[in-house]
This record gives sequence, structure tokens and C-alpha cells, in this order.
Amino acid sequence: MLQKEEIFKELQNSWRCLEENNFPPSRAIKLLEYDQSIVYIEDSWGPAVPYPPYDHGDGEKNNGYRRVKGDDNLVALIPEVEGFPEYRDFLMAINATDSLIESVGCEKGFFPINDHPAIKSQLGSYTDIIFSDFDANKNPENLLYLASIFVKALEGSGEWWSKLEVGLQKLKYLHGIKDAWGLMVRLQGYGRTKEEAKSTWGVSLSKLSSCISEIENQKITTSL
Repeated sequence: MLQKEEIFKELQNSWRCLEENNFPPSRAIKLLEYDQSIVYIEDSWGPAVPYPPYDHGDGEKNNGYRRVKGDDNLVALIPEVEGFPEYRDFLMAINATDSLIESVGCEKGFFPINDHPAIKSQLGSYTDIIFSDFDANKNPENLLYLASIFVKALEGSGEWWSKLEVGLQKLKYLHGIKDAWGLMVRLQGYGRTKEEAKSTWGVSLSKLSSCISEIENQKITTSL
């Protein structure tokens, strides 16, 4: 098993060895695969923050960006957490006043599984995460440091039928900063029923919530 420092070093080495310098790349680039987790560079733009509400045209609607950092009441009003206290608690942990990070977007949904003899349901979510010190998001290695903490936290997640995908993504802009990066944290929980999928997903959310306190301010640098 790797320590989180070793995971970060591998991510750092993969990043620094890249020949690609045009982001987002034309195809996703894998940086690390470890246990049930994968870290890669997204092949599409991350959100432009702040962003307005918009209608997808398929009955789904994005409610737009509203900063919820440090306000549990605002987190509780996010439509995606209704009926999902596990997600509410995760977003509260991310956006806590003493946390170094915050969320800028999220979504979740159930999906049927038809090609497995036992697993029949998946609950998947994505959460867009940045550092609350906006300048820290200019250095992609800061986001990879954060990814290493998440990956280590979900070590062994195959035992409870869960997977983690972490996408490093170039943001269109972030509160006026053009060269900012963020993380899209995709989490899947699987089960024989929707209830079981929700339970396995919730276990992973709890572990991710618990590791947020491990983020060390001295490991974050705004210099490139």
C-alpha cells in the first residue's frame, strides 16, 4: 500500500513528464490508477465560476452557482442534497469555515446496471472542488495534492463496492482568474438495490469527509 505522500509523488511525476501543454487535452490523460481509484486530466473544460442557471432541455435544470462556503444553511438548501443527508454532510465538510477547500458544483443520480449478475444499481455523483484561496488554484499540483488525499482515503473501497474518479480540469475562469484549475470528484456506489448502492456511496462520502482535515496549508503553493 502506498502512503499519501507516495501517491502525490506519482501524480506529480506524471504531471511533470507530460508533453501535452494545451489544456484541456483532446483526450483524457490518465495520471494514476491505484486500487479502485483513477486520477486523470479531463478532456473538457471545467465550470466558469460564477455561472448562471440554465436549462439542459431534457427536463433537467442547473440551478446556477451560489457560493456556500461557511454557511451550513445554504448547503442544506442545495437541491441535490434533498433526501440525501450523506451528500449534505459531505458538502458541509468541504465548505466548512475552517476547511481549505469548497465546492462550486455538484450532481448525483441513480443508474441501472444490466451487465452484472449481482449488482443492479449504481448511485453516482460528481462534485467540483477548488481551494478557497483562489490563487492556489493556479497551480495544478495543489489540486493533485488534494487528489492524493482523496485517493488514499478510499483505499480498499472495492470491499464496499465503491469507486473514485478524480479529474483535474482547467476552468474557463474562476472569479476573474483565467488560469485556474479544479477537481471533479466522481464517486460511484454499487449495490443489488438502490438502497444498497446509496449505502456504499455513503460510506465513501463519509471517508472523504473525514480526510478533509488532513489538507495542510503549508503544502499548498501559489508559485508555479
